[in-house]
Amino acid sequence: MDKQDVYMEDDILTLLFFHPSLNYFYLISRLIGYAHPKDHLYAKKKFEKICEDAMDVSDPSKSVSWDLVSNKGSNFDKQYFDGNTFWNEEYETQYDSIVPNEPSNRLSRDAERVGDLYETVAERLAFKWPADVDNFENCELRAAMCCWVSDRQANDNNGDCRTPYDERCVDNDPGDNTEICGVDMSRSGESSIYMDDGVSFYPGNSEGSTHCHGFAWG
Repeated sequence: MDKQDVYMEDDILTLLFFHPSLNYFYLISRLIGYAHPKDHLYAKKKFEKICEDAMDVSDPSKSVSWDLVSNKGSNFDKQYFDGNTFWNEEYETQYDSIVPNEPSNRLSRDAERVGDLYETVAERLAFKWPADVDNFENCELRAAMCCWVSDRQANDNNGDCRTPYDERCVDNDPGDNTEICGVDMSRSGESSIYMDDGVSFYPGNSEGSTHCHGFAWG
């Protein structure tokens, strides 16, 4: 068999999605390694199984309990979504290092669980609702946005934080991907301990560099 006749499952699904005019039965039959028209029923069953497996993420028995996300308890989770904890505030430094030639407060190490969960779990399974975090209760839009106004990770092409951290990453700007026009403080509810009323406007680019990512839930 020629190399160009060998397809991975993702390749076939991509072709079906972007090129629906292609022969459906021919493409899905590739999923079981055959291209004969008589084999299309077997290929179709395997194709349906792939779709069923993809839908399994909505099965509660195959979702990840929220307390396993940070693995630090409900109080930590609540404080994190309020903008606190070292996951939000930590800066790498050499000043209070207790291991020779090793910096302290290294976020990639102290919060490595985030990357581990993303690579091993988050791309395959859903997470259960964070019942102990009230930040998202009664949210009619079912959408939220998290924003950062400083860069804490050096040399990641997403801000101007550089090494050495103690000299070039003290109060540095993140990659600016958002224009903030105004903030209604009263909508923060109990999520903010700093301000629960008032409105702040930012004409022009007076808000400075701001990096935001949004997410939504069903």
